[in-house]
Amino acid sequence: MDAERRERDPARDEEKRRNKVDRASRRPGASLRPERAHAEPAVVGIVYQRLRTALIRQLRISSAVSDTDLGQAVSQRLGANGSDFVRTMQKAAAASRSVKVPAAEAFGIVTSLEAYEEQFGLKRRKS
Repeated sequence: MDAERRERDPARDEEKRRNKVDRASRRPGASLRPERAHAEPAVVGIVYQRLRTALIRQLRISSAVSDTDLGQAVSQRLGANGSDFVRTMQKAAAASRSVKVPAAEAFGIVTSLEAYEEQFGLKRRKS
């Protein structure tokens, strides 16, 4: 094999990469673009389910309970503001079922859910 052929030409390699067509989208260079996972709904859903499951166990109530009934139980037994709790849980449930949730909104919901976990003694505070 020729010595010149063995040496790779970086400029030519870059040109090949730019012209490469992603088979799924048929757009040049599409396979090289960074893609975001858009995992916000999944994260909200995980924290929502973790809080819900822990409260259901702590309060010893049915797992089929609605967020409204769970809020009433939390208000009566744990002394929290039931309406704020229910509103947060409903937002979290809707966001977890959503296809796309803005990152800032997801962060706010997760922060609220984690604050409830700490308030109810379900999660230790980070030191």
